[in-house]
Amino acid sequence: GERINPSMCQRAVSYLALSRLGLRLTDLESLLETEQITFQTLEFAQFVNYMNELFLLRADGRYDFLHKSLRQGLLRHMTATGMNLTEGHEKIVSHLESLPDDDIIQIQEITWESMQADDPYSFYHWLSHIWSCTGDEKAAAARDIAEKCREDEGLWIAGSMEGLWEMDYTERDRNQMLVMGAHFLAVQVCSRFGDSLQENRTKIRIGKAAVSNMERLAQENPSELNLLTLSESCRVLAGYYLKSDQPAERDQAVPLLEQGRRLMSQRLHRNPAPNDYLRLAEINVILSEIYCLRKDENSLQRAKEYGEAALQCQEDAPEEADEAYKLRMRLNSHMAIAQVCTVTRTPDSLHLAYSHTLSCTQELENLLAEDHRQTYLDMLGRIDTCLVGLCQNITDICGENLDEEALTHAIRARDLLEERMRYRNTPETRNGLASAWYVLGNAHRRFKDASHSREAVACLQKSTQLNQALEKELGTPASRNSQA
Repeated sequence: GERINPSMCQRAVSYLALSRLGLRLTDLESLLETEQITFQTLEFAQFVNYMNELFLLRADGRYDFLHKSLRQGLLRHMTATGMNLTEGHEKIVSHLESLPDDDIIQIQEITWESMQADDPYSFYHWLSHIWSCTGDEKAAAARDIAEKCREDEGLWIAGSMEGLWEMDYTERDRNQMLVMGAHFLAVQVCSRFGDSLQENRTKIRIGKAAVSNMERLAQENPSELNLLTLSESCRVLAGYYLKSDQPAERDQAVPLLEQGRRLMSQRLHRNPAPNDYLRLAEINVILSEIYCLRKDENSLQRAKEYGEAALQCQEDAPEEADEAYKLRMRLNSHMAIAQVCTVTRTPDSLHLAYSHTLSCTQELENLLAEDHRQTYLDMLGRIDTCLVGLCQNITDICGENLDEEALTHAIRARDLLEERMRYRNTPETRNGLASAWYVLGNAHRRFKDASHSREAVACLQKSTQLNQALEKELGTPASRNSQA
């Protein structure tokens, strides 16, 4: 034990404590060199061997602590003795940036370390290249950023985005950082949050920062990419506003959607990408749904126009457009039109919209049978949502004997939602399942015999139980209703 250099080992252990999942011997050597400390690999190996009950060696070569409590205790001690932890993270960031771009530890740790170092430059510089990473690497980065946002409700992310304008970047670098960063944060990172009101407030804060900065960037440099990113950021933030429990925030959704719609419409007259038609259809569908809820004559007319515009957009989309996205927009457009017909009590139009919706559902199920990739769950979610909508449409079709058909769709929707629960047990999915049980209960009530009556009661009880659990989980009935 006398041959072991205690100061060298102490500094190495300090860096291990600062790291998230440990460091390799080469990492420790580089870090200690910045402090003019010679790292002796053999001595450190002897130290680790002597203290073998405290350390572990990961498969990727990183040495780490065996228990989290050891790291936490060391960090408390380092803070109490006056050590600047932020400076330590800054040194780790500098080291990671010196590594080759394909170094796995750099890829896995640079995002987390740059946030701990309070280093917006390194953070956004890395995000500007995030799209060259693999899907797993992007997902890991999004997870790390989301954890930070949960700690401070998105304050660091939003503030650091604003701070990019004060830093000494070239215009090209700042443009790339903001475009890639705004989209990744507002979409990929926020998708990691749940459906509670508190987490939705964090999504709103991040979304507002993305829109604000993209507006400023688009004004300075109205490139096609900047305008597209601004349009998409407006649509995403509007979706977060619509889930707010604050009426003033919900009211901000329509102006944002109109802004996004205007920008996307302008793109269609210049040099549109194939999916731009579908992006515009998506905005039109949301606007149709919003105006339909207002139920006054003028709003219902606008809802009908937006629904029809959405349908036209997806019909105008070229063959190169994403097949599943196009089918989804056709489905959602017909459902939006059907909802307007339900409110205006126009049976013939409603029946036509119902027929189109049923056709889209069958196409989507056929596509699902051929597609076993990542889109599976999303497509499954569209089908069960559609089937619930179909049942609701049937209830409002006057003069049609469709009781058996309504029951068939309701059972299928319930089964699909229960299947999806096995893969994605989220409040949103449980909310959908509660709606499916409610619709199934109403479908049974259309029959007058005792057997169906008992089934109706059981279904409605299950719907109520799920809704009560959601109210408790999310904090308020309003938060549940906002997911619909």
